[in-house]
Amino acid sequence: MEALVPRPGCRAPGDRKALRRRQGRAVGLRVSRQSGTRSRRGKGRDDERGRIAASSAQTDDSKEDDGVAAATRVVGLCTVACKATGLAREVLLTSLYGIGPVMDAFAYACVVPAYFQVVVGGLNGPIHTAVLVSAKKGEVEDGASTRRLIESLSTWLAVPAAALALALFCFPGRVLRVFAPGLCGAGSALELSIAQEQLRIMSPCVLIGVLTGIAFGGLNAKGNFLFPSLGQGVANVVMVAAILGGGGGCAAAGAMGGGRCLALAFLLGSAGQLLVQGIAMHGRGVSTLLRPRLSLADWPGVSRAARVLVPATLSSTMLQLATYTDLWFASAWRGAAAVMGCAAMVVTAPVGLLSSTIVVPRMPLLTQQAAELRWDAFRDTLDDMLRTGIALGLPLSISLACFAEQIVRAVYQRSAFDARATQEVVPVVVTYALGAGLFICRDVAVRAFYSLGEGRAPVAASLAALAVNAVLDALLSRTMANPAVGLVLSTVLVTSLSFAWLYCELARSLAEKVAAAGSSPPPTGEASPAAKWRTFLAKSAAASAVTAAHCKAVAAVAAAARDAHALPLARKLAGALPVSAEWIADASLLGVCLVSSWAVYYLCSRLLDRVAGL
Repeated sequence: MEALVPRPGCRAPGDRKALRRRQGRAVGLRVSRQSGTRSRRGKGRDDERGRIAASSAQTDDSKEDDGVAAATRVVGLCTVACKATGLAREVLLTSLYGIGPVMDAFAYACVVPAYFQVVVGGLNGPIHTAVLVSAKKGEVEDGASTRRLIESLSTWLAVPAAALALALFCFPGRVLRVFAPGLCGAGSALELSIAQEQLRIMSPCVLIGVLTGIAFGGLNAKGNFLFPSLGQGVANVVMVAAILGGGGGCAAAGAMGGGRCLALAFLLGSAGQLLVQGIAMHGRGVSTLLRPRLSLADWPGVSRAARVLVPATLSSTMLQLATYTDLWFASAWRGAAAVMGCAAMVVTAPVGLLSSTIVVPRMPLLTQQAAELRWDAFRDTLDDMLRTGIALGLPLSISLACFAEQIVRAVYQRSAFDARATQEVVPVVVTYALGAGLFICRDVAVRAFYSLGEGRAPVAASLAALAVNAVLDALLSRTMANPAVGLVLSTVLVTSLSFAWLYCELARSLAEKVAAAGSSPPPTGEASPAAKWRTFLAKSAAASAVTAAHCKAVAAVAAAARDAHALPLARKLAGALPVSAEWIADASLLGVCLVSSWAVYYLCSRLLDRVAGL
């Protein structure tokens, strides 16, 4: 019996089995709790990583927005300065030469040099775009060097550019016969001789323009927007200084001497622009333009740039050929080319300002988003650019159309540019103004295609536009009372058709890319892209109608107030200012009209935004 009694501290065999079962359950419970704790800790770490990633993404987006905003300010201010100097240049030219033979000859002689200086090699031009896109994609995809790309492209492109410049110098007459057959008549012998001399002088601008475009793209790719945006302003200042220093003007040097002075000033302005970009590139360690580099190791970067450069150049060439087509028809009417040039300056100055402010700061961002396959972000950025272009283009069109006579009179009417010339230019300005927003949006759509690395659609659109433009030029220039108005109306109609086709192609391409990437739908409560567009267009139409009615009313009030109030007050100020009392009155009233029209448009837009939010 004693053996069966358990000792103190001991348990019976059954109790020991039960204890082991309880200990097993306890161990399992502890393991389960530890596992759950580790799981919760892991989940917490995953959540923390997600929060960090989301915070990092938000920080990156914030940095992108801040960078774009800063670049927009720089580009906007610099472009305003450039347009102001460009306006001063045009005012000087029209006051010295009017719309006579020198300006008519210059309009034809600068076609090819200005094409390479402003279109191919200009800001937002094909070379600038190709260098920027290839440099950004090279950095993202394989870490390619921007310096090597710039030096290689400079070498490859300098040779054909120099050959073309030499051909222009040697055969100016044959080139001019292609662009302006109307100058070959007996009544235009003076214009033809001046244009030939001007083309010889400006022929080096072909090479200068190519190198300038490469410099623009290299600096923008490295985040420098200041010097490229100031480039045209430098060219304008140098050109004005050269004309004043050379004593330009028909009265001072005769028609031929004045034409030579004008062409030489254009050449010096182009060279000054390139010099500033070269100094900026060297100072920031971007590259050296004039350093030859021919190496097969650099061919991938060159070919990447060529895939954008070739279609971009073709597209720009087609657009420029449309301009040549206009000039070809305009050469049949004396003074038509000069009238179209003056009207184009009034419209393209603000359009170029707005387009550069929208496109230049966002082009690197668009290219980077495309290289990183962030299609939702790309589409949002593109839509914002287009909506901004429309929101700025509509009030610009309305104000230019309603106050065209006041603008032309304030800008041009002095010295050789008389009231008769103003009446010739005004209807052309009104016609140009109809397409202000379309010019901006088409530029945005084309740059979006280049950011995607797709150049076929812009080329196809430009080819079709060239053919349609030629047909409309032939029809409208002969059926309308003012041939210049018919030629400009043709340009506006073709631009609208071209933009519509490009936007449809771009929307289809982006929809395919977004679907292939499996992007998520917009968050709950956020409108779809189509709904945003419907709301925006309805709001813009309503604001435009109100603004147009306001402009018509304020123009009548300004006309009545000019003689009764503004002119007497301006005569009191004219003695202290180097301008006439009439100009002071006209400019003051014009400023009030323009500011009030833009204020009305944006007040209406804000009010409609609040109504839609309710």
